[in-house]
Amino acid sequence: MKRPPTASPVERSGVSSSGRSAFDDAADRPRMPSGGGLDNMMPGTPRPQARFRSSLMLMALGVACLLVLAVTLSSILMLSNTGGGEDQAAVLRETHPAPPACSLTDRESVISIEQPAEHKFPGGHWFHVAEMSVPYHSMHRGDWARDARSDAGQAWGKGVTESGSARILYVRLPSTGFYEDTNPMSRLIAALGLAPERGVDEVHFLAPQAPLRVPDGHEPSVGELTIPPSFFSVATGEHGQPAEERFKVHATHLVAAGSQRCVRDDGAYGAEWPKVPRGSWFPNAGDKEAFGAKLSALCGLDFRGENRPPGRRVLIYQRDLDRRLANIEEVHSFLESELNEEWTVEVHMHDPAMPPCLLAKKMWESDVLVTPHGFQSLVMLFMRPGSLVFEVYPAMYYKPAYRPLALELEVNHDYVQAFPRGLPHRFANVFVSTETCMAYKSCRSFARGSDVELSPHGRAELIYAIHEAFYHGSEDP
Repeated sequence: MKRPPTASPVERSGVSSSGRSAFDDAADRPRMPSGGGLDNMMPGTPRPQARFRSSLMLMALGVACLLVLAVTLSSILMLSNTGGGEDQAAVLRETHPAPPACSLTDRESVISIEQPAEHKFPGGHWFHVAEMSVPYHSMHRGDWARDARSDAGQAWGKGVTESGSARILYVRLPSTGFYEDTNPMSRLIAALGLAPERGVDEVHFLAPQAPLRVPDGHEPSVGELTIPPSFFSVATGEHGQPAEERFKVHATHLVAAGSQRCVRDDGAYGAEWPKVPRGSWFPNAGDKEAFGAKLSALCGLDFRGENRPPGRRVLIYQRDLDRRLANIEEVHSFLESELNEEWTVEVHMHDPAMPPCLLAKKMWESDVLVTPHGFQSLVMLFMRPGSLVFEVYPAMYYKPAYRPLALELEVNHDYVQAFPRGLPHRFANVFVSTETCMAYKSCRSFARGSDVELSPHGRAELIYAIHEAFYHGSEDP
């Protein structure tokens, strides 16, 4: 194959052999009219705008074809998965179910404890927790009964069956400090006041959290409750915790923090002031019997009379911090020597961590409670009608706080005022009477802080009270 002829140096330089350059040849070619417009293009040449429009139409046609292909393939796959016979809308509902509606099939209820603005009390004080909750036992009895009679969707009775009222109770406490102060007995007392008459399967004490969220389409009394990070759970039903654990040991298996529960909001209690007076906590017939039945249900113990051990018992209840019975050993020996063989005498040291159901059982089995005046006298709630509470008051201090409650419970009540102990109290007692001291808060606090001693006169008063309560003057104890 022949090599192409090599261009001469003159041709490579752009100059022809004739002596004319390429620029000279181009100058002799015909030229288009000046102006630069599309109309000045050469005949038969496509315009740029027409070319752009054609490209867009081709791209749109391609995208449309791809979409049709994708929808067709999706339909084929869906029909093949469902056998080809199901409605596509039903398939979508199955793959994207609607959120569950808030239902009350578990009969869950929330009650809030509020404190009066004028008086703030710690959550571990038995009496103050009782006055914020126990009076509502009688008030609720009619409401729970109405629940049992009402059809679902009427009055309070949403989701309530013939067995009556909520089976899971949430108690929202008024503050974080109140929640942290609660102890086993104060929890039991609150549940006794606020739970339904037949008891519940679970009780949850909740630290403060956001209010209920009411879902769309629900009435304001129904809402979603979020379990806060801090809460205490009690399994109280037939298959609940052992009696020694209830209200003392947290039942970890019931609910989890952050979970949401559909509940009925049954209101807030405790903020009223003044409180329901002691002596009016059980105003209706059957209130006390229903209270005892509820105690049995919550504790899982039998508080019926036929199961009481034989004999009679005196329980000397000793306080742990202040206002202690200074000569408790002497009182114990005195009672053992003065009472006949029918009686046993026991000293009980206050322990805020004691299982409250076991303490309630011990008080129910006791005939006589001997104790310095104080919050622990509230254990008379668990004593049987006809028993005796004997309080020892410090010098210069007397307030018949628990006597009205004892009389309402049909429990005998008596007391004695101790002689002053210590030089400051003896000196003050010379110049200040009990009536004068009770008129001043500072004097009341001064007097209350003293230990008490049951003198020979006081011990004789105790024996006389036992004689009157159990033998009515017919024979010696």
